[in-house]
Amino acid sequence: MLKFNWRDPLLIKKLLTKDERMIQESARRFCQDVLMPVVKENHRHETFDKSIIRQMGEMGFLGMQMGYNSYGLVAKEVERVDSAYRSAMSVQSSLVIHPIRTFGSEEQQLKYLPKLISGEFIGCFGLTEPNHGSDPSSMETKLRRRDDGNFVLGSMSTPRKVRQEISEPEIPLWCLLLLVRTTASIRMHSLVNFRHFHSLN
Repeated sequence: MLKFNWRDPLLIKKLLTKDERMIQESARRFCQDVLMPVVKENHRHETFDKSIIRQMGEMGFLGMQMGYNSYGLVAKEVERVDSAYRSAMSVQSSLVIHPIRTFGSEEQQLKYLPKLISGEFIGCFGLTEPNHGSDPSSMETKLRRRDDGNFVLGSMSTPRKVRQEISEPEIPLWCLLLLVRTTASIRMHSLVNFRHFHSLN
């Protein structure tokens, strides 16, 4: 009779390739040896250590292109220690790096991706609105081009929210991805334009 393995009840580890097991073990060591002590201090003092994002970049965790399994294994190990850092890693990878990689121009990719992947730039995105939460299909904020070629937002609800939440001077805002409508239809362009914000004030 097989002994129940509570650490791996579905015996997923047996399904992993050699490379995937190496990635998982590397992520586990980083999370236990580096992340865990930082998280303990964060919880005690209500802080967030931005240097962890840079270290995640050095480990190759940001913007991974080694398959969904590998990304999931890394995310699982980070989540085992702390959900906030896993969320930060996921936002950086899936909600900032991925749209730029998929929809950005070559110039934008060259400008932003290397520093986002290394963790030198910390990315964020503006999506949530007061009337609909994080529901892109109900988004009200619209972007339109003026006659002079500049862009203007038809609703300022999202930028105001962003300003309120990232106005703290110690937060290094380097790349903001703002999701907006470009047409009246439900279908939206995930990426319209990028701006490199030094300040939103």
